[in-house]
Amino acid sequence: MGFWMLLAIIGIAAVLFVTEAVAVDVLCLSIAAALMLTGLVNVKEGLSGFSSEATVTVAAFFVLAKALARTGAPALVAQRLVGLTRGHPRRFLGSLMVLAAASASLLHVTGVVAVYLPVVMDAARTLRANPSKFLIPLSYAAQFGGVCTLLGTTSNLVVSAIMVQHGMQPIGMFEITALGLSLFCGGFLYLLFVGWHLLPDRAVDRDLPHAYGLDRYLTELVVSPKSPLNGKTLRESDLRARAGLHVIEIIRGSDRISSPIPREILHTGDILRVKATLDDMMQAATRLGLELPPDVQLHPESMTPVSTRMAEAIVSAGSAAVRRTIRDLEFRERYGVSVLAVKRRGKTTLTDLRDVPLRRNDTLLLQGTRDDLRRFQQSQDFVMLSRVATPTVRRRQAYVVLSALLAVMLATTFHIVPIAVTTLVAALVLVAAGVVTNRQAYESIEWRVVMMLAGVMPLGIAVSNHEVAKWMAEGIVSVVGKDPRLLLCAAYFVTMIVTEFVTHVACAVLMTPIVISVAMAAGLDPRPFCIAVIFATDTSFSTPVGYQANAMIFNTGGYRFVDFVRVGVPLNLLFWIMSSYLIPKMWPLVHR
Repeated sequence: MGFWMLLAIIGIAAVLFVTEAVAVDVLCLSIAAALMLTGLVNVKEGLSGFSSEATVTVAAFFVLAKALARTGAPALVAQRLVGLTRGHPRRFLGSLMVLAAASASLLHVTGVVAVYLPVVMDAARTLRANPSKFLIPLSYAAQFGGVCTLLGTTSNLVVSAIMVQHGMQPIGMFEITALGLSLFCGGFLYLLFVGWHLLPDRAVDRDLPHAYGLDRYLTELVVSPKSPLNGKTLRESDLRARAGLHVIEIIRGSDRISSPIPREILHTGDILRVKATLDDMMQAATRLGLELPPDVQLHPESMTPVSTRMAEAIVSAGSAAVRRTIRDLEFRERYGVSVLAVKRRGKTTLTDLRDVPLRRNDTLLLQGTRDDLRRFQQSQDFVMLSRVATPTVRRRQAYVVLSALLAVMLATTFHIVPIAVTTLVAALVLVAAGVVTNRQAYESIEWRVVMMLAGVMPLGIAVSNHEVAKWMAEGIVSVVGKDPRLLLCAAYFVTMIVTEFVTHVACAVLMTPIVISVAMAAGLDPRPFCIAVIFATDTSFSTPVGYQANAMIFNTGGYRFVDFVRVGVPLNLLFWIMSSYLIPKMWPLVHR
């Protein structure tokens, strides 16, 4: 009974992972709750994810990664790289991939993409090239780097923790580096000489109002002396419901009020910058006493005040904004900026934005003052895609962070202290040294990712306890046979397919117990099979949805789904072939 109940939970979870019908963190915690309620795991096992070494390490490492990004050092290095390769797009591409991979071995993959994305957009303009030639390689190269050290991705830590649960030695800090560098070289050469010709050379409209179709919607209206809006607040006026007008800014004499709050009172002569259709604008002029200023024409150039600017941001995977609307978030009041449009997988929404539930990787077109956008950039819920200000480099703090990272690596490499302890101590040292404040440290942790990890870890225990892994392993062995290399090829290939449709962490939790059982059923060493899971889960190239880094660059690069298939499938096959050949060379399949 328990066996079939567990299969049902896995099946339902898989469907919900793919459809994103439920927030990932809620889904993972629900899995843990369901496993405990059905008795498939006991309470200690069901809550073991919260005390897992992987969970603690990931939480602490978020602080380290954020501290390094805050020093401004990564962005400065990327900017200097642009200067060194100016005028040579292919040279810039090669240097970018090396830098992204090196950074991702220390920082999270998505964090690397977030830091370097604005730099790449600037470089594309300087090089007079389209960003579509650089953004897919940026994402892929960051994934190359993520499999070069134990700290590269969350999946690496998860697989290592599950190996310890099965009585195996954890993954060493640099144990996977040689294989990671080998695959990096293969991927680097492929993207530079083959992928370059497969990548689309597609122009992206960087005139943001035009790119989002806003040039037909932005205009200015004046509150006339006879307007019934005089003396009323924006909330009382309810211009959105009454006239379909979205007020972006109020110009009052020499003052400009960007993203006005609902309590703002309207006065005669106020100029309202609004987003509206032509019909709504004409009806508002008739019914509400709003007029066009005499010196304003209906074209975009006259509608973008110097005091404000537009920028793009993406909803991060662990954002508290996911599945919530602009209205629920009280966006203007909380962030001080306005949302002008939402783009999701190439489709733009311009109307009724306040009631659109946000999803991870949605791209938002924002408007506000430079100061407002700079403050917004500090939010952990969004990743800014547009450059707001030149990063300030804090050299002393950069040295402190790099020293802390070096100490973590040395202590873990020589097994002086467990990795969970070293990362936790390093995070506390950064707080004590003033590199980050207590509040910044808490805010830097993506708690949804931590909750997701804590919730999904018991699934691996249940899969092992109830012989689901053994059952699946016997099925694989009966089809493939006990040939060690064929089994390794099959384990990598299945994991590679699964990770394109569910989160890489969930894939690692599910597949690691299975491949361990496959190896044991065939009388082989499970370690190389676990290594295969690490590389298969952390290198997702064939779809824009398999890895958040791919989704982050999807809208910005003007890509289509087929672009990832065309460039990514050959790269996935290359990694599969190389890994199937190299893993047995580095980790013998048969126990010595």
